[in-house]
Amino acid sequence: MSTGNLDASFCLSSSCYSTNNIFQRAIDIVQKAIDHDTKQNYAEACKYYQNSLDYFMLAFKCVFVTLHLFHSITDYRRRREERKIKTIDQIQDHGISGPGRDPEEASRV
Repeated sequence: MSTGNLDASFCLSSSCYSTNNIFQRAIDIVQKAIDHDTKQNYAEACKYYQNSLDYFMLAFKCVFVTLHLFHSITDYRRRREERKIKTIDQIQDHGISGPGRDPEEASRV
């Protein structure tokens, strides 16, 4: 019933869980909490509510990690394009030639 040692790194390392699976698990657990709550089994309800919150927080961490990776990838692409332009400018400004120094070849990198 517990999330154990799950953290945001779990989102990257696990192929068996996706964020949707984690959210679904949280929803399933919170439903059990509501069932116990309705039956006035408050101690059990509390345990299930806590466990569902752990899963909800894990899912939110996974979403954050995914967004962070997306922004990082976008930034790396932007930086790569800037470096390509700088490489072409350097080649044109300094007349650098030789293998791998062709402006056309640099633009394909």
